[in-house]
Amino acid sequence: MAEDNGEDWFRHFEHYCDYKELTAEKKLALFKLLMTDLAGDWLASLPPAGVATFDAVKTSFDARYKTPEMVKYRSAKEIFSRKQQPTEMVDDFIAQMQKAARIIDADERSTILLLSN
Repeated sequence: MAEDNGEDWFRHFEHYCDYKELTAEKKLALFKLLMTDLAGDWLASLPPAGVATFDAVKTSFDARYKTPEMVKYRSAKEIFSRKQQPTEMVDDFIAQMQKAARIIDADERSTILLLSN
């Protein structure tokens, strides 16, 4: 999980849980199972109330892994100033820009307008 963006990872986790139609209790059990290495150490360090319910774990996870405002600022700056590099594939450039837009919560229409400039 160290190489993942926490918000992206959690969004993927929730999509999987929705697909499998897991209850809150099953989501909590799966979440605990998937937390390994440093994330597992973080989970083990939480007080009992922090892991009692899925909502409590989500709140704790957001507090620890949610993208800090400074990263959001850098992502916004990148969106408005970054240009595609001569050797960069179009798909790679667009994927990076979409990821930066997602970090700052830009909607799809705004992202498309930014990419067209």
